[in-house]
Amino acid sequence: MAYEGKLVSVTDMAMEREARVASRAELLSKYPGRTVLTLTMNIPGPRKSGADFYRAFCIGRNAAEEAMASRSVRVFSEKTRRNRAGYTAFYVTDGRADELKHIMMDVEQKHPLGRLFDLDVTAENGENVSRNDFGNPPRRCFICGRDAKECGRNRTHSAQELAAAVERMIQNYTASAIANAASDAMTMEVETAPKPGLVDPITPGAHKDMDIHTFRASIRAITPFFEEMAFAGLSHEGRPRELFPKLREIGLHAEKAMFSVTGGVNTHKGAIFSIGLLCAAAGLQLSNQGCVAAEEITSMASQIVAPEMEQEWNDIPNRSKHTKGELLFLQHGNRGIRGEAADGYPSVLAVLPGFKEESASGAGKNEVKLQTLFRLMTISEDTNVLARCGENGLQWMKETAKRILEAGGAYSARGMTLIARLDSDFTKRNMSPGGCADLLSAVLLLDQLEKIPWLKG
Repeated sequence: MAYEGKLVSVTDMAMEREARVASRAELLSKYPGRTVLTLTMNIPGPRKSGADFYRAFCIGRNAAEEAMASRSVRVFSEKTRRNRAGYTAFYVTDGRADELKHIMMDVEQKHPLGRLFDLDVTAENGENVSRNDFGNPPRRCFICGRDAKECGRNRTHSAQELAAAVERMIQNYTASAIANAASDAMTMEVETAPKPGLVDPITPGAHKDMDIHTFRASIRAITPFFEEMAFAGLSHEGRPRELFPKLREIGLHAEKAMFSVTGGVNTHKGAIFSIGLLCAAAGLQLSNQGCVAAEEITSMASQIVAPEMEQEWNDIPNRSKHTKGELLFLQHGNRGIRGEAADGYPSVLAVLPGFKEESASGAGKNEVKLQTLFRLMTISEDTNVLARCGENGLQWMKETAKRILEAGGAYSARGMTLIARLDSDFTKRNMSPGGCADLLSAVLLLDQLEKIPWLKG
């Protein structure tokens, strides 16, 4: 919107306060005997709007609504106003004014972004209920923790310092939410069963050095680094490709953390790249556009990684030593997960609509995940399978997955019988479609992110 990010004057703010008072009075007149909750943002400085502030406002709105629902407070009317002076939400409720104020003070005090929320309660007689009426201490400064009003009167901190503190608060909260979505996605993947050749709650598949407990420990160890990658995306100000060196550095630290808890076993090296890149891309997309969608995140991921990958592929023939992935590229032209990412995750986007549709239809969660995994197995050039079993093994996996789907896959009794038998076949062949498992995690992550209401913009 044209007003987003514009600076406002003292006169603008005074007019907005008058407009809020008038709106509350109108609501109380229309709904006699009710209380009105008003949410505004406590943002210092002359900028009151923008994608980051609106995201924080939506977080506050969700927090207030969840708090009211948890205490059975009924909402009769809800109205949101957006303009250059900021964002306001009005709720007409049946809550007693003093009880509703207690609920909202709890949100302000306990929510990670609560310091940014002003949740004012107006009683049926038009009087505002003050936190001072309950003997609560004054609200604290963003920076030093002292009385906020005292810091404001003394101008203890500059406008720039306060703005930076607010920005960090919003970025930290957002990065944490993205990382938690990544952790949830990877947990949902490993708990899908039965997965032929892969670690799941039933068997370790074609692996002798890891099981589901190893995977869970690994996920816990690397999740903080997904948060770092998301934060790097949120705070990045240059071209997308300029972010990649920072992500590579964070990824190396994540690998060390993984190896530390797994005793040197590689459980998630591919996922650190593919999922970490999506976390960073989601952060950068939010920073640039204020909202996320699967296609936008994957496109941003491509912009981050493709230039560097193209350069590396061109350099591989000239190197004296090669990694396993580089040898597969030289021998088979297989670009692996790096190629998938550079191209914008086409395999993930190909199966995501079916995943969403079948999830919405009421199909079992495990069955939907299994069906999606087998679809990925028919189209993915899985380098893990290629390295272990060669071209013939990769082709056998694709054809087998296709036959399973033709038999109904996870949605038919016959298909599930065939899937259950496959684990022993894959194990005998030492076949583990770990690349497909990472792509399933990517599907689950994108779906998780699109379900977070305040990320929709």
